[in-house]
Amino acid sequence: MTAPLTNIDSIRTNHPTFWTDLKNGTFFKLAPRIAVRRDHYHSLDFPSQLRLRAIAAARSAYTAVLISKSAARVHDLWVIPTAEEKIELALPTNTLPRKDRRGSERIYRKAALPDPVLVDGARCVSKARAVIDVARYHGFNDGLIAADSALRAGVNKEDLTQEFACMGRVRNSHTVRAVIHHASELSRSPYESLARALIIQADFPWPIFFEAQHKALPGIVTALCINNAYAIDIASTRRTSAQAMLYQRERHRRLGESGYTVLSFAPRQLMEHPERFISEIIATISARQNASRSA
Repeated sequence: MTAPLTNIDSIRTNHPTFWTDLKNGTFFKLAPRIAVRRDHYHSLDFPSQLRLRAIAAARSAYTAVLISKSAARVHDLWVIPTAEEKIELALPTNTLPRKDRRGSERIYRKAALPDPVLVDGARCVSKARAVIDVARYHGFNDGLIAADSALRAGVNKEDLTQEFACMGRVRNSHTVRAVIHHASELSRSPYESLARALIIQADFPWPIFFEAQHKALPGIVTALCINNAYAIDIASTRRTSAQAMLYQRERHRRLGESGYTVLSFAPRQLMEHPERFISEIIATISARQNASRSA
């Protein structure tokens, strides 16, 4: 659900309450033609604010279409929020608007667009196209995060492949193909997808896979595993600390009973120190392999 948005152009000049509220800050502009109540906006978490800003930008534009991360966010696909995230748009004419019409919070990209879909009143590309755009413009990590989420939402790899084929020759095609190849509906969170993306790019000599509940781990939905012996566990950001501790303790116990050594990390470690995340995994596995050979 989106917060109530007000189309400023639809407000008559003789509507004294709205214009007074806009002037005193009860309402404020999210986009040139769209306003929202300030208290409602600030009651939202940061990802929801970013989603609302994208919707407002699309509703405020006459023809522009949301693409890439903005489209993914409107479709409720996984996008790890950052303070630097801008609204990404493209024009159906495959051109760029004049610089004075772009705005500091928006990025316009020159791109050939399919027919847009409408989500919460905002024109945007499809889920499949959004995934491809994220991979093209933002790289493998962000692309895999969006792709894993899209597969969980019902998009399949054939949808991604067909959408990509319709685009013809585009830049960073190798990244898109890699994202489609490695995408999995078994990822539990955007940070688990990020962890897997970092591991894949590290080119480990050990096999990486998801162990599903029905195979070997009763009571556990999925686990990201390495070399049939190590489970990578990323703490959830959605639970309170007490809930998280109880959940993780039980999860780790079940993983241990199934023969896995659990390597646990927080989302912040992946975001702020990705190289350290990889080096810790390599050091742990290498040390235990060396110890086994010496025994």
